[in-house]
Amino acid sequence: MAKRKIWHCNAQVLSVHDGDTFKARIDLLEQRDIEPAQSVDLGFHLICESADNTDAIANASAAGVHCYIEMSVRLFQFGAPELSERGGPEAGRALAELLPIGATVRLESRRLDKYGRCEARVELFDGRDVGEMMFAAGHVRHATSAGYTP
Repeated sequence: MAKRKIWHCNAQVLSVHDGDTFKARIDLLEQRDIEPAQSVDLGFHLICESADNTDAIANASAAGVHCYIEMSVRLFQFGAPELSERGGPEAGRALAELLPIGATVRLESRRLDKYGRCEARVELFDGRDVGEMMFAAGHVRHATSAGYTP
């Protein structure tokens, strides 16, 4: 099985859905750890290349060109109760406090989940991990692909 490439980018918080999911505007040209002329698997392909073989992503960013996608982001390896479950509304409010609308965060993407959400490690710009902060506060549990861990 091929190893999935992890990529890093900036994202702006648009809304918070619940304790482990929010909608973000992801700046695809602010990616890091992507080779020029490679594609990013987000359910579509963004291919950046230039005729003279220079770094097309850097050239586009320097020219003030941006490429955004709005999509749901889920905290990688963490799960919160659903909004209808005990603790769900509190978890949603806690995430909204950490990620106010308009806040900029760093994403370290891992994969798309079965609902098309980007599963990512989410960092505030001071370096704190949002999932770990939510876990320490008791709002989320460590999750596996099969559900919550005991």
